Parts: sequence; C-alpha cells; structure tokens
Amino acid sequence: MTYYEILAEARTLPREDRKRLALAIADRAVLAAAARRDFDARMRYNALRRSACHAAGIEVLDADKKRASVWARYCVMYAMRLEGFSLPQIGAALGRDHSTVSHGIRMMETALAMQSQYRQEAALWAKVSQEIQV
Repeated sequence: MTYYEILAEARTLPREDRKRLALAIADRAVLAAAARRDFDARMRYNALRRSACHAAGIEVLDADKKRASVWARYCVMYAMRLEGFSLPQIGAALGRDHSTVSHGIRMMETALAMQSQYRQEAALWAKVSQEIQV
C-alpha cells in the first residue's frame, strides 16, 4: 500500500484515529531519518577508519589501548566532528560513549595546539588529514 493510498483511506477514519495515524506516520519518518543519519555516520566512519589505520600503520582500529590505536581513534573522532557529526553519532559509529568522544576530540585539539610536545600525534593527524582532505 502506497503513502497516497493510506492517506485516501485515512480520510474515511474518525478524527481521533486520523490523529493517531498522523502521529504514527510522523514517528516512522523521524525514525527513518535517524537511521539514515546513523548509516551516513557509519559509512563515513568506515572510510575514515581505513585512512587512519593506513596512516598509523596499524591493521585494525579496535579496542586495544596501544598508543597508535588510541590516537588513530582520536583522529577519526576529530575528523568526524569537523564534518559536523554530533558526539552521540560519532560514539555510535565507534561503539563508544559520547563523553569518550568528547575526551578524544579534546586530546586532538590539545595535541594540535601543542605540537612541540605531541610531535608524533600531530604528524599522524597531518597524514590522516592529507589522506582524507579535511
């Protein structure tokens, strides 16, 4: 049944039922839009993840706490934030909480502001940003 067929049939319903139907359609539209945004975030994350792994010289961007992996994740978080994704969207794409994403972004900003003390991290960001053209 198409959207227009649903609307035509809805005109025959009592007023209260039409309101409930309108709310249900609106809820579905909101959920569909959220799913599209999450999908966009995941797709962009996958592209950024590959770039960061390549630049950092690591195979997989996983949950380990090695310095190279952590900073590669921070680069991905920072790049996604620059592209306008929200903290919860970035966190969902990376499987992290939004507060972890916020911390990672702050660490990248600190590393870029204090490049003399964070030479390796700033160099990693330079490689990643060059590869993804941020």
